Amino acid sequence: MSLPVPANTTCDIYHGTNTPPSPPDVAGVSCYLEERFRNIKPETGNPTIIYDHILRVEASVDIRDGYNGTAGPSAVYVPDKNGTRFLVEAVARAGRGTGLDHKIVYLQRQHVTWPSSDV
Repeated sequence: MSLPVPANTTCDIYHGTNTPPSPPDVAGVSCYLEERFRNIKPETGNPTIIYDHILRVEASVDIRDGYNGTAGPSAVYVPDKNGTRFLVEAVARAGRGTGLDHKIVYLQRQHVTWPSSDV
């Protein structure tokens, strides 16, 4: 399966309490990152999912959210473990059963060291 758009960056994924400088749980993932600042305000009825970026990855990528009390969300570092950190707020599947089957990952950007060209 493939992404519905060409990848524009890469990322490293860390699960739960694993963080750099340790090796990532999933390294060098080809992905498409886009800003979604219009979604920064919580939606009515669900104030716990606040995101400012969307990441698209292939359906086979092991990436996890912390929704409904799972063991802890993944953290995504763009373009690698030395880059900008994003916390995974939610993961959804899009295009299931088609050639464009992939995951949409809702992210919240963490502190950035400026200047940065990673976001």
